Amino acid sequence: MSGENVIGLDRPKSSLLDAIGRTARQDPPPVTHPPVPPAPPDETPLSPEELAPLPQIGDAYEAHSRVAGRPLATIFFLSRTGLPDGFCYAGFERVRMIETDQPGAGPALLVRFNGSVIYEVLIEGRNLLALCTQIGRQVIHWVREHPTGRDDRGPVFIRRITIREIERQ
Repeated sequence: MSGENVIGLDRPKSSLLDAIGRTARQDPPPVTHPPVPPAPPDETPLSPEELAPLPQIGDAYEAHSRVAGRPLATIFFLSRTGLPDGFCYAGFERVRMIETDQPGAGPALLVRFNGSVIYEVLIEGRNLLALCTQIGRQVIHWVREHPTGRDDRGPVFIRRITIREIERQ
């Protein structure tokens, strides 16, 4: 089709862009994100290379590792005997707080891993909500059961860790 058959139309110069006082050729304003709150001083995120190795029998009790600065590959659960049981975060399916049957006990933490075998890890203790969030973000390297099972009134207490295999249906 040649240009001689095209009818010239006078289009209005006004548009929505003119109504708001800018033209389409101007760059849009930069996108701003709310500032990220700093980590508490005792929970400065660490790189996976900076994480301390798994605790040994006789080490001072800590309920879990420090928070990593980015997601990790594996989480380890350490029993009273100090023997670790590791799960790949790639098989991590769910983490949630559940009510327990024990009177006076707070909610427990239930973590589920789905791979060639389905496992549920039940963590019983006190002040587990922050740990639930951190496991959900995959930034915890290890969780440790208290060696005696008696609450020492620290910030987080892990009384018992139970790992069980779930049959596929």
